[in-house]
Amino acid sequence: MTYRQALAPWGVDERSERLYRAVLRHPQRDADELARILDWAPAEVAEAARPLLRVRLVRVTDAGDYLAPPPNAAIESLVSAEQQRLQQRQEQVHQARTAVSDFTAEHLAGQAERWTPVPVDVVSGAEVAAVIEDLCRTTAGEVCSFVRRSRNPRFPYLLAVGTQIMAAGRRMRTVYPLTALDDDGELEAIRLWVGHGEEARIAPRVPTRMIVFGDEAVLVDASYDRESDTEIVVRAPAIVAAFRELFDRVWTQAVTVPKLGSGSEGLGLHAGPGHRLTEEERKRTLELLALGAKDEAVARHLSVSLRTVRRRVADLLEELGATTRFQAGMEAVRRGWI
Repeated sequence: MTYRQALAPWGVDERSERLYRAVLRHPQRDADELARILDWAPAEVAEAARPLLRVRLVRVTDAGDYLAPPPNAAIESLVSAEQQRLQQRQEQVHQARTAVSDFTAEHLAGQAERWTPVPVDVVSGAEVAAVIEDLCRTTAGEVCSFVRRSRNPRFPYLLAVGTQIMAAGRRMRTVYPLTALDDDGELEAIRLWVGHGEEARIAPRVPTRMIVFGDEAVLVDASYDRESDTEIVVRAPAIVAAFRELFDRVWTQAVTVPKLGSGSEGLGLHAGPGHRLTEEERKRTLELLALGAKDEAVARHLSVSLRTVRRRVADLLEELGATTRFQAGMEAVRRGWI
């Protein structure tokens, strides 16, 4: 017979419950008699009886016989006591929960004594341009940027400031989103910056809009992952270092935008009929495809025709023995091409 262990809340296990049922059915039997009924050893009866004796579900007479009081009264007494205990426990838990706000206030008060305020400046609108110029003038080291939209000619001051930075020998690195390749104006703006000496790369997405000025300051969109007209300037070294590390991680995985004139025609090399892809052509095409760029975006980025891109993709699939672009990307990684 399988029991449900109804008495488990009081520490009565399945074996002890079997004994309890036997005592109820066969009252006034000693350990030897109960052992024969249950096919146990007498010592097993004594062991299983311990939790039953503790909660007074059974008792042992002076003659050594086991007796059980009426279960309705005995178990009801246990249930009532347990319910009372649970109610008291629940009240204690409720009191602890209501005290959380008090404990939190104490904690914050203690932490406030240890906190060192981080200087943060909030700027918006026309102030942003002045802050960028000031940070370029008062900081040293390279300037690293995430750009959500390309810095097109409608912001001429940015190009002037960037040109001054690079003329002073400071390195500029920028990561643009893949969506920039879908717009001719955005792509032309990227080419303009690259032509002035900026090192640019394309990533599937950029996490925020920001500029890191050396190790000294970071200017970041106040909304972080959305576009807003408000920026915050932070100069705390630990926070600046964290944003710099974020930039380097994205930069490492991004695709390089070559300088104008690096190929036979702008940013890419035209492959005519029968032309076999050079290692550079192959690498750039595979990198863009790995980012998920569409054929049209690849053509704009590499300054080649859509027809040329499709021919290159077909050649690459054949060369890699792949039937899909995903397979081609996996095989290209396996061969160390990208």
